[in-house]
Amino acid sequence: MPGLGAARRFALLAVLSARIARAADPELFLPVVLDVLGEGGAHYTTELTVSSRAAAATTVRFQYTASAGGGSGEASVVLLPGETRVIADAIEFLRGQGLQIPADGTRIGTLRAVFSGGAAAADVFLGGRTSTPGAGGTFGLFYTGAVTSTTTATIPGLQQGPAIRSNVAVVNAGPDPIGVRVQIQGSTALLDVAIFDLTLPGWGWTQLNQPLAGLATSGRAIVTRTSGASPFSAYGVLNDAVTSDGSFVPPLVPGDPAGADRLVPIVLRAAGYQTEVTFTNLTAEVLQFTVTYTGSPQLSVAGTGSRIFFLSPRSQRILDAMALLSLLGLPIPAEGNVGGSLLVKFDPGTPSGAIAVGARTYTTARDGGTFGLFYPGLTSGECATDRAFVNGLQQNATQRSNVAVVNRGDAGDPVALRVTYHGADGAPLPDPDAVTLSPGEWRQFNQPLASRGAAGGYATVERLSGSSRWAAYGVLNDQHNSDGSYIPMSR
Repeated sequence: MPGLGAARRFALLAVLSARIARAADPELFLPVVLDVLGEGGAHYTTELTVSSRAAAATTVRFQYTASAGGGSGEASVVLLPGETRVIADAIEFLRGQGLQIPADGTRIGTLRAVFSGGAAAADVFLGGRTSTPGAGGTFGLFYTGAVTSTTTATIPGLQQGPAIRSNVAVVNAGPDPIGVRVQIQGSTALLDVAIFDLTLPGWGWTQLNQPLAGLATSGRAIVTRTSGASPFSAYGVLNDAVTSDGSFVPPLVPGDPAGADRLVPIVLRAAGYQTEVTFTNLTAEVLQFTVTYTGSPQLSVAGTGSRIFFLSPRSQRILDAMALLSLLGLPIPAEGNVGGSLLVKFDPGTPSGAIAVGARTYTTARDGGTFGLFYPGLTSGECATDRAFVNGLQQNATQRSNVAVVNRGDAGDPVALRVTYHGADGAPLPDPDAVTLSPGEWRQFNQPLASRGAAGGYATVERLSGSSRWAAYGVLNDQHNSDGSYIPMSR
């Protein structure tokens, strides 16, 4: 820029940089979409939810990369301002857009979505629900855009036995080939029980089916990138041995500076449902932590209290939540509905990578087996301060939705929240819900779209007062068998 003074050049560069930043189209990467036959003939397909809260129309360009079945290619949709769209069958949709995906056989791939038209990264959402028919409805799991890493990712909470089985999937979240090593460890993790060295092409997906089989009944997977430059992601799936219902287990990746404390939004024994909690010590030292249970007035405040718990080095324990709290000496009622949040606190300075905490809430199926959903314990950095969104809500003949909120209580004060619901066109629906939560308090709003006449949409959760962090999430329940899928909030 000859002839310009230093200050002028700096100002022009700042303007150009801002324009480039605005021009960058946000991207989301869904780790898998599929149409396959699984164990026992279960037929799995993937439903897509895609949305944009932008004030202008948004073009979503999909890049499908087949890992099985072929048919890689591109497709697109145009979303109206604020629109949420549910695509019932991802593979069928892509084929209808001209991709040469076979009509039968195993069809699996990854889906990269690029949002253009001025949408900001905070305005867009992409989710998938993979399910199989069962008990008059469907059993399934929900997942959002992949959390990626360039170093390692840990999948805790794996199980293998007569009642439940686990798979581990690894995906390449970039265009260049990568090599990864998957170390499978048992519940004591003194030694690896299996090691897999894998190579993934750009945007590739692969799955290790039941890697704990014959080796351990409980464990974890540690995935390490060994070559290549692309980021990667990984996840686990817990499948019931009878119903084939799946629960999505997200990865724990390094880099969260928030510390080890975890908030499990809800553990319960109510209306035929119960919660099991998973604690995984990822260190070579004994971990001591405080478990604080806060009963919800919506269920029962009975049993509220705190106790100390110890976890052996590199060990994993999967326990019934209410039985554990009773064993620790909290006065949990032996009968009736009971439930609330669980805050797991460590000594200051304990890093987030020292521990993994998660929960699976489930119920028994009429013809045997179980169905339910898994959700991770949240660090303080994963909780909200001012505003959050719960996307992908549905209310129709096949699905219904609930929205829940919980006060983390880290500032020791109540928080007042307002929950505004939006229809599939993005327009706000009448009568927002308002609630004031004491520290640790959990509250659920059941089927909020039904009373407002909407078949789909999302919720905006805003803090009105208070200083404590909080969390929100959604649950999709099948209308016929009540199987649930967990939808994490986005911010």
